[in-house]
Amino acid sequence: AALVPLTILFLVMVAPLVGESRETVLAAFTNPLRAVITILFIVVSFKHLADGLHEVIVDYVHGQPMLTALLVGTKLGSYFVGAVGAFAVVVIAFIGITTG
Repeated sequence: AALVPLTILFLVMVAPLVGESRETVLAAFTNPLRAVITILFIVVSFKHLADGLHEVIVDYVHGQPMLTALLVGTKLGSYFVGAVGAFAVVVIAFIGITTG
């Protein structure tokens, strides 16, 4: 349920930045509200991805070793990519690293 309002807020706050210059986008993410909404969107989206993949894997994979490996791999992969995305926003917004 949290993903619906977060998606709407994310689109309202980030969609206008598509096509803007790098400096404009970096400056926009210094706004704490925009940064927090983006971080929440990333974290909740990748949690949702991990849960969805879990259900698909449990439904369609039947060998126990493969099932365990896929479940662990998809959870770790989803959480890792989500954490990297959230960390990137934190670095831009709160630490202020803007050099390329």
